[in-house]
Amino acid sequence: MGFTVETPKSLLEEYTRELEGDYTKALSAAASDFIADMLERTGKGKDVNGRDFTEYQGGYAKQIKETGKVEIGRGQYRSKALNPVNLHVTGKMLDSITYKVSKKGKQVVISVPASQAAKARGIQEGNKFIKHKREFFAISENEKEKFVETLKQNLRLFKDE
Repeated sequence: MGFTVETPKSLLEEYTRELEGDYTKALSAAASDFIADMLERTGKGKDVNGRDFTEYQGGYAKQIKETGKVEIGRGQYRSKALNPVNLHVTGKMLDSITYKVSKKGKQVVISVPASQAAKARGIQEGNKFIKHKREFFAISENEKEKFVETLKQNLRLFKDE
């Protein structure tokens, strides 16, 4: 599961005259910054549109109500990160988000590995276990604009290297 952010053609043309080689470093740094921002937004319990996430349901909700904590595996419990809902009960899914820049540095794919994809997709889109979708794994128009500005700054920064 992932999404692609393509470098605007006009931005590439603007810097083609000034830079030689690819834009991999600049795009990598912008992608890393975006992922950090997405995780910060999610950590505050907000979706891509700035709305609060819906409360936990099912087994999570029952455990939280009864014990104030959630079992994360083999007798290990977590009481933090449950309110507000921030999708960080175990941390595995959010910690697995990565990016890959194309060889020519024209696009970046932000994704979760196959081991976490079903969980991420269920949270993002909802499914029979997760009734309310929580749109965390996306980029808003404001975030796209910030990404492009960060990319421009990085292109200027890496120009002199």
